[in-house]
Amino acid sequence: MIYSMTAFARVEKTTSQASIQWEIKSVNHRFLEPQIRLPEALRDMESDLKGLIRCSLSRGKVDCALKLDTAETRPGEINQSELDLLLHSIKRIRKSSPHIAKPSALDILRWPGVVSASNKPGEELRAAIKATFQAALEQLAEHRNREGEKLKIILLNKLDEVSVLVAEVRNVMEGVGEARHAALLKKIDALDLNANPERLEQEVVMLVQRADVMEEMDRLEIQVSETRSALHNSGPHGRRLDFLMQELNREANTLGSKSVLPKTTQISVDLKVIIEQIREQVQNIE
Repeated sequence: MIYSMTAFARVEKTTSQASIQWEIKSVNHRFLEPQIRLPEALRDMESDLKGLIRCSLSRGKVDCALKLDTAETRPGEINQSELDLLLHSIKRIRKSSPHIAKPSALDILRWPGVVSASNKPGEELRAAIKATFQAALEQLAEHRNREGEKLKIILLNKLDEVSVLVAEVRNVMEGVGEARHAALLKKIDALDLNANPERLEQEVVMLVQRADVMEEMDRLEIQVSETRSALHNSGPHGRRLDFLMQELNREANTLGSKSVLPKTTQISVDLKVIIEQIREQVQNIE
C-alpha cells in the first residue's frame, strides 16, 4: 500500500477522571521527526508515545498535541527554588536590556517547573491517554493510506503519459538514422573531397550513432516499469521512487541533448515537465 505523509487525525475520549483529546497531524519530511506536546505532569510519557509513533510510521514530521480536561482541578504548588532562579534570570536580562517587556505573573507561573502539579494523573488515566493516542495513530495511518492510494492513481496516469511520449519518439526516429546517414554521405560527395572513403564512412556512422536515442528510450521504459513495480510493492516507497525520478530525468535530459529533430526536442521538454510533476507528488509519499 502507498502511504501519504500528509494527514490529520483527532480522537476524543471521556472517562470518569478526564476528557481526553489527541490531535495528530503529519507532513512530508526526509526522516521521521515526531513532536509531542504534553502537560508538565505527563512529560515522562513522551518516550513511550514516540515509540508508538516509530512502530506505526517510517517518515514524516509528526506533530501531536494532547488536550486534557480533568474532572477535578486544584492549583499546584509553587516550586520556590525554580521561581527564585527564574526571577533572578529575568532581573539580569532586564538589567542588560531594559527595553524588554516585563513578564506578567501569569507568564511566570506558566514557565515549566515553576508550578508543580498537585494532582498528577494516575495509572488509569495514563492508560486511557495512551490508548487514545494509539487510536489517533491508527486513524492517522488510515488517512495516510487513503491519500496514498489517490497519489498512486495520479502517478500511474502520469507514467502512462511518459510511455506514450516514449512510443512517439520511437515512431519519429524510425528510419531517421538511415536517412541522416545517406544525407551526410551525399553532402560529403558534393564537396568533392579527396579523402579516405572508409574513414569518411566511419566518421558518418559515429555522427549518426551519437544522435541515436533508442538506448535512452529503452532505459526510460525500464525506469517506468520499475516505478510501476515499486508502486505495487510493499513500502516504504518514497526514497526508491525519488531515486527512480532522478533516473527518469537523466534520460529525458540526454534525449534533449542528443535530439536532432524539433519534434524530439519538444518531446524531451514534455517528458521533463511530466517527470517533475511526478517527482513533486513523490515528495509526499512515505
